[in-house]
Amino acid sequence: MGIENIVEKRLGYVFSENGVYEPDEIVFTVELGARVEIGDIVCIEHPSKPGAPVFYQVFEVPLRRKARDYEEDLVRAGNPLIDESRNYPRARAKQIGYIEDVGKLLSGKVTADELLMLIEHVKPLSEVYAPKHEVIEKLLEPSAPSVEVGSIYPSWKHKLKLELPKLLRQGLLIVGGVGTGKTTTMLTLLIRIIRKIRELGGTPHILVIDKDGEYGSQELREAAGGKGNYTRIHVDEIDVLEFMSRDEYLRELLVNLGYYDRRTKAAKAIEVAV
Repeated sequence: MGIENIVEKRLGYVFSENGVYEPDEIVFTVELGARVEIGDIVCIEHPSKPGAPVFYQVFEVPLRRKARDYEEDLVRAGNPLIDESRNYPRARAKQIGYIEDVGKLLSGKVTADELLMLIEHVKPLSEVYAPKHEVIEKLLEPSAPSVEVGSIYPSWKHKLKLELPKLLRQGLLIVGGVGTGKTTTMLTLLIRIIRKIRELGGTPHILVIDKDGEYGSQELREAAGGKGNYTRIHVDEIDVLEFMSRDEYLRELLVNLGYYDRRTKAAKAIEVAV
């Protein structure tokens, strides 16, 4: 399958002002009439494997303008010279990886987890393309059971999904200013995780440490399956010993029982039993 079959349009050409071309990050000049935004996924053709797309994600969209010495004087005088022909929109993008057989990606036989990294030179003036919608969808499709979180900016066309195994085993950090929706996002995520686990035939067990009482929503209680499956424990009702490490707990227990020397037979017997 040729690269022309998986792209919508050309966006520009790889062009480095300093003459250096690296595979991990590309800079390209945007064609007249084309539009590129931060977050967009673009691709070029692999330099030595025809038809294989190398995917990149845009992280900067600087504008280069050919300046003249007199321009600042005109600006100071309040009479700037507006000349759009001297503006050169550019974009910087970081590599995601490449896949040799796009047909297998589109058919679901391979996933984005199997992307390879380009480790050879990028050809100067390589054409930069916007991949078709379905290609990006497959590129973003998780390879394991997942929950949908929202839509990806800036196009809002693609859904953001998080894989359950990675989410539950590795963790997630949600950051933002006051009032930006951190709690709402987390509540939505918790509810969808519970529903997905039930859908898969499992029984979800989730502990929420909530110092401000923000997670006592009716929706979360309903998702948990009602009163019997949702328990709210006040912090004052928690025995501190329950949350000690085993060694700390054992030390405290032995002291309370009157065994100050852990080398005694009785202390060792208790240690084995705990």
